[in-house]
Amino acid sequence: MKKTVSLALAVLMALSVCVCAFAQKDALNYVAVGDSIAFGAGVYNSTEACYAKIVADTNGYNYKNDSVSGFKSAQLLEYLKTNDEAIEDIANADILTLSIGGNDFIQEKLPILIFKALAFDDYSMFDEITEVFSANFEKIIARIKEINPRCTILVQNIYNPRYDYAREVYAYGLGLVNGVFTDYLEKNPGAYQLIDVCSAFDGRQDLIANDEVHPSADGNAVIAKLILNKLDSLGLGSETEPVINIQGYEQKQDFIKYINGEWLFMFFHWLNINLSRILPEIRIFLFVS
Repeated sequence: MKKTVSLALAVLMALSVCVCAFAQKDALNYVAVGDSIAFGAGVYNSTEACYAKIVADTNGYNYKNDSVSGFKSAQLLEYLKTNDEAIEDIANADILTLSIGGNDFIQEKLPILIFKALAFDDYSMFDEITEVFSANFEKIIARIKEINPRCTILVQNIYNPRYDYAREVYAYGLGLVNGVFTDYLEKNPGAYQLIDVCSAFDGRQDLIANDEVHPSADGNAVIAKLILNKLDSLGLGSETEPVINIQGYEQKQDFIKYINGEWLFMFFHWLNINLSRILPEIRIFLFVS
């Protein structure tokens, strides 16, 4: 009798182990694609401290970041067609976050855009840029779904980084870009989840890095929390409070770079920031155009 009971218990234990092993899921695959915001350009240690890495660390995802600083929508679209590594990462992804659109107008003759808007109330160039971006964005989403129709896509809208005379002009241009995201969802419900970074950053200059463009370390943490909240609501993550294993640090904090021979880069960074206080748009001619 004892042998029979022992045998039954052993069988039950073996079955429970098998069930647990079967029930245990592998970590989800998460890939970030897009521009310098997704890359984490606002902090020097972007590899460890960008918002995408924070999201991955918080929920234990397998993680790849295939973002490229400076990408406009046309460049990203081409990248998604030709870069084998990015294509493979997307094909294996369960979750994908996308940041794109800001460079489409920031890199497109920005001084002229601002001048025409402020001096002549002429915003026609913004409309032309938005039309091109809208067409590219539709193709980007279609391409991602072509590569991987099952992954959950989260699209971030764009915040306004300017807190000077050009803030209203930026607001107009970024409003058009953000309108592309909402318009697409109205026509294609459920195509992706929209992450409202714009509202979260509104009035929060402390979330902008020293380069006056990208998210600061705190800004990356805020974006990470927005994404984590959305993933939790979708049942794709269990944590909503960002886990920051390595604190991001901004350029002004990196004094070691001077010793390592990068003093020239740091000097130009300093020049970029300080010239904007004297001749605000000269930095755009020097460093963007």
